[in-house]
Amino acid sequence: PDDPAYDPDAPQPQISEGHVTLNVFRPTLTYADKNVYFKGNQIDVDSIVPTEITWKCGNKQDSEVTMDTVKPTLTYTYSGVTGTTVDQTDDYTVEVTAVKNGDIDLITTYPDEVTFKRDCTIEDLDGADATAEEAFKIHVYAPSVAFEDMEAYYGDTVTLAAPDTSGITWTDGSGNAAPSAMDNTKPAVTVDIIPASGSVNASNYVIVKEDFNVAATVKIGDVDITQTLIDAGRFTRSCETDANHTDVSTTKAFVVHVKTLSLTVEKQIKGLMADKTAKYNFKVTITPAAASGIDATEENFVLGDNQTNPMSDLPLGEFSVEELDAKDDYEVSFKVNGETVDSNDSAKVTGTLSKDNDGKTYVVVTNKLEKIPTTGIGSMAVTMSLMVVFAALAGIALVVISRRRRIRNR
Repeated sequence: PDDPAYDPDAPQPQISEGHVTLNVFRPTLTYADKNVYFKGNQIDVDSIVPTEITWKCGNKQDSEVTMDTVKPTLTYTYSGVTGTTVDQTDDYTVEVTAVKNGDIDLITTYPDEVTFKRDCTIEDLDGADATAEEAFKIHVYAPSVAFEDMEAYYGDTVTLAAPDTSGITWTDGSGNAAPSAMDNTKPAVTVDIIPASGSVNASNYVIVKEDFNVAATVKIGDVDITQTLIDAGRFTRSCETDANHTDVSTTKAFVVHVKTLSLTVEKQIKGLMADKTAKYNFKVTITPAAASGIDATEENFVLGDNQTNPMSDLPLGEFSVEELDAKDDYEVSFKVNGETVDSNDSAKVTGTLSKDNDGKTYVVVTNKLEKIPTTGIGSMAVTMSLMVVFAALAGIALVVISRRRRIRNR
């Protein structure tokens, strides 16, 4: 107004307040779960980066507009992963403790501006909402070792084979099989089988009559993981004979059910004039395989007509049955499990105790009197029987002669 050229009627300049709108794009970090083998090398967590970072303002991504600043380079720190090997069988989560742009931690400075998402093929997650505290999960796959009870005969060889380690299954805690692409290297597994002391000899013969336990030691490298697998329910046992017998321990991975054999000797006496009251002495010898180290055994017993002598808890091997006091007037024959066996005219038969017929061997020894002794010398019972017969014949003859005389006299 003090200017001489000022014209108050002329339009005056207007000063207005200016506004600049800044569209801030915020990061969303997506992490993919990891899959590792138990006791394999631990993942290098410091090298992990998000599988995807999206910068959005509302529904707009930075790729859809012209940005006026340079996209920051972010760095990350984590917690929840320790050690050089994976030492637990359970899955565990990883926390993102810092997301930095230079020296500025975005999580601390702008706690509501950084969001997280998670991908997991195992749990069928694709971009699921997550948090910094549980940014992603590490799925641990541990070996599961299965054992099965078996049967073996006393005195027989047995093969106590460990499971084929190439067939050992690696699963997570939910039973999911390990994917083909893993984030660490599969360690080698070894399984050692140890039968109970005194149950099997150096030649692999079963030398006990009772069932026995077999232990298994599972190792990865030099580390015994047997108890860990048992505690995690990854050490299993099945039993066909008894489904309830599935308990396991460090001293019992499975059980060998031992079967024994039996031998029964029966005595039969045949023939019209045979002495069925006679008693006969027998000797039975059981000879196991020499390599078994099981001692041969001998049993003596006495049998009469239709009497039997059962022997049980026997090992595989050879047997002999000998009648010690066979009588010359009697023919001795043998049947083994219903089949006639040639004894070469002796009173002794030999054979094999085998697994056939459910491990049961039945020997019938028959003494048969084919003819009346010509010497008149025999047992008292035979002599008395002959005297009775002759007396009866003589009596009949006298009656007949007496009747004929009466008829003539008439």
